[in-house]
Amino acid sequence: MKKIKKTSSDDFELHLIKTHDILKEVAKIKQNHQITVGFAAETENLIDNASKKLRTKKLDLLIANDVSREDVGFNSDFNQVTVINDDNTKIAIQKSTKEEIADQIVQIICKKINK
Repeated sequence: MKKIKKTSSDDFELHLIKTHDILKEVAKIKQNHQITVGFAAETENLIDNASKKLRTKKLDLLIANDVSREDVGFNSDFNQVTVINDDNTKIAIQKSTKEEIADQIVQIICKKINK
C-alpha cells in the first residue's frame, strides 16, 4: 500500500476488492441449535432486497433497515426496521430508539430459539 500523492490533476482511480462473505460462511457451518441473523442496510426496494439476502445467505432472520431516510438510521438516535423470518413472515418494528429496537430484536431471536 502506498500513499496517494497530490498531483496537478484532481482525478484518481480507486480499485476495490470484494471481501469474503463472512455471514454466508457462518450460515453454512451453523449447528441445529443455532440461528443466523443478518442485517440489510438498503436504500431502495427494502423488503425485496432484504428477502433476497435472507434466501441467498440461508439465514434464519434478517433485519431490514432503510438507510436512505433522514429521520432514522445512521445519523439519528431512532430507527425503524422490518424483521424477516425464514418462512417469509415479516415483523415491522415501528420508529423507536435504537435501544428499544435492539430489545425487540433480541425478544424475536429468543422466541425463534425457543421454538
